[in-house]
Amino acid sequence: MKRHLKRYFDIVFFALAPGFLKRAVKRRGEKRYLKQISERMKRTRISKEEVDSVFDEMQLGCDVMFHTSTMNIGKVAGGTKFLAERIEKAVDTSKHTLLLSALPYSFPHVDTVFDVRTAPVAVGAVNEYFALMDGAKRSLHPTHSVVAIGPRADEYVSAHHLDETPFGQNSPYRKLIENNGKIVMFGATMDNITELHAVEDMVGPLYPVKIYTETYDVKVVDYDGRELTVKTPLHLQSASIRRNPWKLREGLLECGAMSARKLGEGEVLVIDMRRMVFFCLNMLLGGESLYGRHKVSAELREKLNELIVSLKNTK
Repeated sequence: MKRHLKRYFDIVFFALAPGFLKRAVKRRGEKRYLKQISERMKRTRISKEEVDSVFDEMQLGCDVMFHTSTMNIGKVAGGTKFLAERIEKAVDTSKHTLLLSALPYSFPHVDTVFDVRTAPVAVGAVNEYFALMDGAKRSLHPTHSVVAIGPRADEYVSAHHLDETPFGQNSPYRKLIENNGKIVMFGATMDNITELHAVEDMVGPLYPVKIYTETYDVKVVDYDGRELTVKTPLHLQSASIRRNPWKLREGLLECGAMSARKLGEGEVLVIDMRRMVFFCLNMLLGGESLYGRHKVSAELREKLNELIVSLKNTK
């Protein structure tokens, strides 16, 4: 109850508060978050053996999207290099493709040129490590870029920028569903399952909640230095505040779409992406989304059933 009240308070606050007050609240929140991280790192140490034990339990004989946040777990012995090497060992990139988020900004925006050769990776040191690796391929999408390493790397990233939304049919997120891949949340939480947006884009305009702003033209520079214009919307802040992926947790665990293993002060989640999508589509059929209850129109029901049948028929 308190969680929902806070979300509604945030919606009202960010709709009505003046800019200077919003910025002040944001700075205060960032300071509090950094203090919590510092305290967690001091009191919780994770050994290499503990990390090995978690990875040894994973069954990752497929393409995998990794999300890492050691800040939520504690201080991992060996740091970024050890964890990255352990991920490399877990995903055989001679047979399977490893994917990682490569968002260039902490908060996606469209007023900066996205140069794939120099754009930062603002989602952690592990992701940056892989983005700089020889053979890594990075998609040209200016707000939700993805890095891929492995035999399907080009297939995953080459057309990402051609979609009208960040999670459309050409995106690595949608292709991971089609290829029956998995998601690993190493310390990252339910709030960080970016792939859930792919469900929203699959449903498209019939999705019961408006989640995007208008479309923007963004200047992008590719690996050859050529300039092009990529069209993309941003996620509406008002919708993002209402969004609550935690409501999926119990159901995903019960149906076997997700497993959870405690590690330090956080946990490691392994998610079967296609089974997660089935769960979300059926939840929508029942009148419930990540944003709250909704009416299921005849058009929406038909669309959801089509998507479910299509997924079942995908090898």
